[in-house]
Amino acid sequence: ISRYDNLHPDIDPGNEAAGDDIFGAIEPLEEDQRKYFVELALDRISSREALVLTLYYIEGYQIAEVCDLTGWSLSNVKVILSRGRKSMYAELNRILKSEKTLLY
Repeated sequence: ISRYDNLHPDIDPGNEAAGDDIFGAIEPLEEDQRKYFVELALDRISSREALVLTLYYIEGYQIAEVCDLTGWSLSNVKVILSRGRKSMYAELNRILKSEKTLLY
C-alpha cells in the first residue's frame, strides 16, 4: 500500500472518474526514480496545478484544507486537481518516453 492509498483511500488513482492513471506509468520504477520524475513533471506543469497536487497528494491535505490554504473555492480546487492529474499524466508520459528513447 502506497502513501497515496493511506492518505486518500476514497480515490482509486486508476479510476477514469478520478482522472488518468498518473501512478501506473511510474509504478515499476525505484522509489528515488519515481520521486525524481514526479518532481520533474511538477516543475513542468502550471504552478497552480503543481501546488494543488502537492498539497493534496504529497502533503496529504484534504480538499477543504487545500481550499483554506489557497483561498480558492471548492469547485475551483476540484477542477485544478482534475486538470493537474491530466497534466501530470501527459507530462510523465512525455518524460518517460524521452528517457526510454535515450536508453535504447
